[in-house]
Amino acid sequence: MAKEELIVKTTPLPQSRISFELEIPSETCKTCVNETISTISRSAKIPGFRLGKIPKQVLIQRIGITQLHASALEKIIDKSWQEALKIKSI
Repeated sequence: MAKEELIVKTTPLPQSRISFELEIPSETCKTCVNETISTISRSAKIPGFRLGKIPKQVLIQRIGITQLHASALEKIIDKSWQEALKIKSI
C-alpha cells in the first residue's frame, strides 16, 4: 500500500489572498486521535484510577468522544497547516 500524503490545493483570491484546500490522510487523523487520548489519559484525574493508568474506554465515557475528537482536530489542523505551508513554500 502506498503511503498517503497530504494533498494541498491553492486558489488565488482577490486582495492578495490565497484559499487552501487540504486533504488529510486517514492515518494522520487516527494517529492524532490516539495521541490525544494518550496525552489526556496521562493528566486526567478520575476517581479510582492512578494518574496515567486510565483505560481508554473509561476515559471516553467520562470525557466524551466529542471532546476528544475536538482536541484531536485542533492537533490535526495545526500539523497539517504547518506541513501545507512547507509544501507550498509559503
